[in-house]
Amino acid sequence: MASQLKRIEYLEEVFRRSSLSRQSPNCICFPEQQPPCFLYAPVYGIAAAVLCTIHGYRFRYPLSTPIFIPEWRREVEVGMHWPKAAEQYRKAWNASFPLGSWPVEEIEVKGRKWLLPRSETGKPRGLRCGPKSSSLEAGQNLHVGRHALTLMISTNH
Repeated sequence: MASQLKRIEYLEEVFRRSSLSRQSPNCICFPEQQPPCFLYAPVYGIAAAVLCTIHGYRFRYPLSTPIFIPEWRREVEVGMHWPKAAEQYRKAWNASFPLGSWPVEEIEVKGRKWLLPRSETGKPRGLRCGPKSSSLEAGQNLHVGRHALTLMISTNH
């Protein structure tokens, strides 16, 4: 009898979570078909700790923290994926960085604001910042592979 009650409670919880749309303005889950690449391995733990107030765990599958993320993968993520990403993906991405959890910069990509995580040194490691520049300033173009993004730096994070 106790196992049947547990099963009913479990099914009610599954139904409740699935009936609440991921399109809700309060949902910060990643879209099921778009798993995130967080650019730096330690950020995976921070992002996994952030829960959606509607659905709880925000990822379709458990996150596996990569040992190494090559520079080219960061360039592909920011320069090619972000401009085309769904709005739900952007909202979930930005929610992955609670205030003070990891140093980030606010950048604008195709008119939408994104939080770009910085490396442990405080600089966006692995992203080319112009021909001879190693630091980023407000309004400066961030060259990511062949793509140039204009930085809109926020001091809120």
